[in-house]
Amino acid sequence: MMNPKSRKNDLFELNILKKSLKKRCKENEITTDFFETRLEYHYLLKSRIVAEVVFVKNVSENHCVFKGEVLCTLKYLSCTYNVVMEEDGYIKKIYIVENQVIDYSYPLFLFKKVR
Repeated sequence: MMNPKSRKNDLFELNILKKSLKKRCKENEITTDFFETRLEYHYLLKSRIVAEVVFVKNVSENHCVFKGEVLCTLKYLSCTYNVVMEEDGYIKKIYIVENQVIDYSYPLFLFKKVR
């Protein structure tokens, strides 16, 4: 029987089309990857490090966020990194909570880019 966690990761991988978006923030280069999904104008923000989620900004699903806003803070090897929104858009799904330990390639946010 398949592990539910691996099944969830397989579903994410099936819906990713390609890695995209040049990162403008140095902290985002270290901590995250952006992926274009099969949903039009939707992007998945995934972790590049194993870290603890220290703070998640007070955003909810379908909340509008602007380029440069801090979405969450990750703690890795006693250093904290802010995950910054790269484009204007709407948060469609939040996959993390505060004090959660996340693995490499764990999804953080799904967002819809404003055209």
